[in-house]
Amino acid sequence: MLSIDTLELTTSTDYIKGLDRSKFTVSIVYKPNGMEFKNYSLTYKPPGINKISINETQNRVTINASSKILGSNYSQGITFNTLEQFIYEINNTGVELDQDFVYDAELKKVDVKDDLKLTKDATTYLDTLNQLTAPKFTKTKYPTGITFNENIKQKPSRLTGYGKEYEMQTNKDFYKKYPSLYNDLDNVLRIESRLNSAGTIKKHICTNSMLEVLDFSNLNYNILNKIVANQTNFKPIIDMSEMSMADAKNYALTKILYDQYNGDYTSIINYIKGKLSKGTNPSYQVGITKKYIAMINNNNENYCADDIEEIKTALAVLN
Repeated sequence: MLSIDTLELTTSTDYIKGLDRSKFTVSIVYKPNGMEFKNYSLTYKPPGINKISINETQNRVTINASSKILGSNYSQGITFNTLEQFIYEINNTGVELDQDFVYDAELKKVDVKDDLKLTKDATTYLDTLNQLTAPKFTKTKYPTGITFNENIKQKPSRLTGYGKEYEMQTNKDFYKKYPSLYNDLDNVLRIESRLNSAGTIKKHICTNSMLEVLDFSNLNYNILNKIVANQTNFKPIIDMSEMSMADAKNYALTKILYDQYNGDYTSIINYIKGKLSKGTNPSYQVGITKKYIAMINNNNENYCADDIEEIKTALAVLN
């Protein structure tokens, strides 16, 4: 079963049992065709609530919330086990929904998380993830984590890995209120996938139903496996004396580009393609470059295949 960190859902206004209008701001928009759109937006948003809006014209309720709404149970995420509390907290904001709304609720956005406590520091695994070639993803390393964005225009996924320590330091008020979370999240490596549209959710999980999404398994494992599966393995020992002059030049260029672009496959290949003359088939040069990227990766002291396997195993166990 999945654990959700952040979601956006919609459901019918038919499930509204009560509404404290004093806690909502009303806006009315008149369309050129004369149609009136009346929308209620929650004014005060407690921790974990990003948006609650009620479109009276279209009879839809939209809720955008994070698992911080669960307070001391934040580390569990939004799951079947915390669903009752999630509903309770929503109903404390000023709108009261019949709890059966979850059977109707459809997800428009979702961040699925897995919190891993592994044998090494979280930074070690982030360094290892940074060495992946990931040809079908754009890799971005930043001081507190790493992100892989899928290189497709329609319904791309995004996978992020980061340590929770930085977020705990920057959101001190929340964690001081729930001190038990320090132990829950100490030295945790969070692996989190973002499906940023209804279409992307349906593509990866085959449904937008909130309950069916919660019942899904292995989303983060599947996406990470897709990233790792495009790794190309070559012997890590680089013996320049056995290379031809052409191979040595190709290797040297690849090493320079690898350092320049932080090992990001897409950026390196785009540079190579941009330097080829118009009409030249890039397949040969791309193949050579890919070979040397993999050799550099496997020779890199920060890369450890065992670290990747440990992450994958932990993800499989959680799901």
